Amino acid sequence: MIQADRPHAVRFWDLSPETATVAAISVSITWVIVLLRCFTRLYIVKAFGCDDKLMVLAMVLYTAFGVFATLSARSRTGTLLDQLTNAEYRRVAVYLWICFWFYFFIMAIAKVSIACFLLRLTRVRAHRLVIKGTVVGAAVFGMATMGVAVFQCRPVNYFWDKTISGTCLDPRLYAKISLIINGIASLTSDLVLALTPAWIMAGLQMKWTTKIGLILLMSLGCLCNISVISRWVLLSRNPNPNDPATGLDVAGWTTLEQGMVISAGSLASIWPLARWTRVKLGLSRRTRTADTSASGPIRVRTSTTLAASYQRISQTVSTPPIPLSEMHVSTRCTTTVEEMCPADVHDGCRHLTRVTACKYDSVETLKQVPPVHLRV
Repeated sequence: MIQADRPHAVRFWDLSPETATVAAISVSITWVIVLLRCFTRLYIVKAFGCDDKLMVLAMVLYTAFGVFATLSARSRTGTLLDQLTNAEYRRVAVYLWICFWFYFFIMAIAKVSIACFLLRLTRVRAHRLVIKGTVVGAAVFGMATMGVAVFQCRPVNYFWDKTISGTCLDPRLYAKISLIINGIASLTSDLVLALTPAWIMAGLQMKWTTKIGLILLMSLGCLCNISVISRWVLLSRNPNPNDPATGLDVAGWTTLEQGMVISAGSLASIWPLARWTRVKLGLSRRTRTADTSASGPIRVRTSTTLAASYQRISQTVSTPPIPLSEMHVSTRCTTTVEEMCPADVHDGCRHLTRVTACKYDSVETLKQVPPVHLRV
């Protein structure tokens, strides 16, 4: 049996069945959001970038984290150490050590994905420097915290094998290091990555309602700070990892933190899905988009008709209006390919959009009057 009064016999996280349930629910909801992102980027926008691939990778790792969290719960992780056998303790410690790796890699990959998404939205040097600096700083502090967590015992396998001789870092000291380094770094990086979209969107030309909606959607990353602050408060009040309540709460908030980072980073990319849904349901009166070729959507502007143009122009000339039935109208249409970033996509990509422009010219009339040129 593992004795609880031994210096190295410390239960770091308490992944009870309740925490495993939280992990299962969080992973399921996050998968739905990530799949919606993939559908939007592959089917609607037709541009699956590096940020999307990184977020999918983070989601796969988060799923693996949830699996190991469930295995930890089934291995009696919530049991006090003096009630565990050596074999049970070894399984619990190995699962915990693996979760350390998953946590830091998931957070790093998700934040890099968010940074790549934001970098596509702006070409302003100040914006890009802030985003890159935030990611580099978060990576440095994250690697430092991961090094302390993974290599807190000498030798490393002494973390789960107490039958050999070795030493481990004082758990209270480890809690303080995690609180200061990882807590401050996570809080700062989450705030910067969540508030930078507001800085970027402030200079874009778009409807103010769309701008506010995008800012609120992209700023959902601030919700991730709830888990960071909650874990911070828990460890500040009781830094003793042997406390069952503290271990359970810290594990739950850590699990939710990863899911919220992935979800917040994916929700901003599914904005075109809302517009696509409104068009499919007939709730949008704006320009329709028809995906009729592999080269991309064709924008067809239907706001101006020939009759409306004719009546408007006829009111501005001295010649009496000519009935449309007495006119022979020739049509000249040209198709061009333009590089543009549609305002309803907001993914920062340069899309090749085919635009067809037609000119309707009056070349002959039955009354032999000067021709009236109509332009649409």
